[in-house]
Amino acid sequence: MAGSDSFGAALRRLRVAAGLTQERLAERAGVSAAGVAALEAGRRTAPRLNTVGLLCDALGVDPVQRAALIDLATSGAAPMRSTSSAAPTLTAAEPVEPERAGGAVPPKSRSFVGRDEELRALHEAWRQRTRVALLLGEAGV
Repeated sequence: MAGSDSFGAALRRLRVAAGLTQERLAERAGVSAAGVAALEAGRRTAPRLNTVGLLCDALGVDPVQRAALIDLATSGAAPMRSTSSAAPTLTAAEPVEPERAGGAVPPKSRSFVGRDEELRALHEAWRQRTRVALLLGEAGV
C-alpha cells in the first residue's frame, strides 16, 4: 500500500485489489453504493467505525490493514501498512452490562407499539388465508 493515503484512496485500492465494483462492495457490506462512492471520492471523510468494520469484513482485509483503515478513518492521514508487517497487539473490550450502559442500548421491545389494531387485523387476515399487501415507508410519515 502507499505510504500516505486518504481513507478514500486506501478504500478504493483495497476494493480494486479485491476485484470488486463499488456496487458489489456495498452489497457485501450492507451499505449504499453511493456511500462507498462518496468515501472513495473524499466527499465523505469521517465514516462511522461500524461502517469501516463492515467494509473491512466485506473486503476480507487482514488485521494490519483493518487497523490501518480504522486509523485513516479516525485521523485522516495515517499510512497504510503492507500485509507483511507484524500484526498489532489486539485486546478485547470488556463487555458492559446493559444496566451500566447508561441507556446507550435500548432494551429489546417485544411489542409493536401503537399498532395493536393493525396487528389484530393482519392476524385475522392471516387466519382466514386472505392475501395481505405490505406497504413500506418512512416511520412517522
